[in-house]
Amino acid sequence: QYGVEHYNFLGHSNGGLVLTDYLEYVSLSIDPKPNKILFLGTPFNDVGWKYNEMTPTFNEVKKVSDVLKRYLDNKQRLPKTISVVSVAGNVADGNSDGTVPVTSLLAGGLIYGDSQSYQTFLVTENAKHSQLVVHPTVMRLIQTFLWSAKK
Repeated sequence: QYGVEHYNFLGHSNGGLVLTDYLEYVSLSIDPKPNKILFLGTPFNDVGWKYNEMTPTFNEVKKVSDVLKRYLDNKQRLPKTISVVSVAGNVADGNSDGTVPVTSLLAGGLIYGDSQSYQTFLVTENAKHSQLVVHPTVMRLIQTFLWSAKK
């Protein structure tokens, strides 16, 4: 209706899950398409340690939550032409931003890893979950990634 064909998206915490739900289960072929997606502290493999045991390589998922399984089951619906950045906070080497384990956010690579580009960043200084959206390093990333040239 408004002529929007593409958009960039920033999803903090469950906001990233809402976008993933939309892309996998709701979006239509006529809907605008994402160019770039930035996830901040998104719990792709749920919160807590039941599913997010640390592994030596930091990128192995030992247990898959119902949330992650649901996204993996329908990831073929995700657009492949997007650029994705996922940012995890790590407070005092606790392997968590205080709410979301680092491994839970990194599990997003299992969902979005086939995208045109997929990168993860770990922010360690004052990187509490609720503060990720105003963290100076993250703010610079938002500016350079989301508001840089079209792709």
